[in-house]
Amino acid sequence: MNRSGTHHELDSRDGFHALERGGPDSRGHGFVRDARGFAKINVAGASVTAAFGSNSGGQIVGAYLDARKRVHGFRREGRRLRTIDFPGAKGTFASGINDRGRVVGSYTEDGAPGASMVVTEPSRS
Repeated sequence: MNRSGTHHELDSRDGFHALERGGPDSRGHGFVRDARGFAKINVAGASVTAAFGSNSGGQIVGAYLDARKRVHGFRREGRRLRTIDFPGAKGTFASGINDRGRVVGSYTEDGAPGASMVVTEPSRS
């Protein structure tokens, strides 16, 4: 099985996250690794899930590809996962989150990267 992956720094807890490709089901899977080991991050129904950033509170952001081949950003807090879609965009990528819960990323219009960044307010839950 041929695998390739990309990783980015998470936070000060010595962890990382990545996209693993070429799994037995030909889907891409996100994962997080910390002191306890590895945990998969998969969005239900997605063909690809990628984790791109997290904060010291354990919130994780990334992107996934749905069955219609549209890219959506996501924010995961515990077991709760929320989709992030920039208004009117063809695709949204959440690439970072700070300790206050602000998410940054990018979006695409007609397949070309957008110039603006996505910023969402922290959850109030």
